[in-house]
Amino acid sequence: MNKIQKGFTLIELMIVIAIVAILAAIALPAYQDYVIRSRVSEGLVAADAAKINVQDVL
Repeated sequence: MNKIQKGFTLIELMIVIAIVAILAAIALPAYQDYVIRSRVSEGLVAADAAKINVQDVL
C-alpha cells in the first residue's frame, strides 16, 4: 500500500517566501510615504489651531 504524503515541498515554501518578500518590498515604501504624509497633515492641523489661538490673542 502507498501512503499518501501530505505537506509542502521545500521549493513550494521557498517560492511563497519569495513572493511575500517581494510584496513586502513593494509595500514598505508606500507605507513609509503614508506615515510621512500623515505626520505632515497632523502638523498642518496643529499649526492651524495655533494660528487661530494667536489671532484670538491679538
